[in-house]
Amino acid sequence: MPSSETRRANRVAIVEEHCRVENSHDLDGLVRTFGDETTFWLNDERHDGREAVRSLYADFFHGFPDLKFEIKHVHIADDAITVEMILSGTHTDTWRGIPATGRRFEIPLCAVFVFDKSDKIAGERGYFDAALMLRQLGLGG
Repeated sequence: MPSSETRRANRVAIVEEHCRVENSHDLDGLVRTFGDETTFWLNDERHDGREAVRSLYADFFHGFPDLKFEIKHVHIADDAITVEMILSGTHTDTWRGIPATGRRFEIPLCAVFVFDKSDKIAGERGYFDAALMLRQLGLGG
């Protein structure tokens, strides 16, 4: 069994890789950062399995081809890594069935990563103000 320092270093490395490939929209690389059994929570929506995660990201990358996040803070604990970021993008194509608005959003987002026995991502929990995002896209009150 690897030491806790080694496990922590492995987990930091996989989150760094996850962030790198997400910002470059490398869907295959992104899915490889997840373990075989994974769950992604986006606010209150649950997406189980690597293919569901792939589909979720593919939809975001389709609707927001310039989707990017800027890391503000990373918090490392023994059982999780939390990343605070600013997520932004321009809605230039259909996303979740919503036709493009051509508008840009920029919102704070917090992602919590938990890990499996092989130090791959077993789950990601992303929390953000969806109403703020929709207002910025011209879709909400």
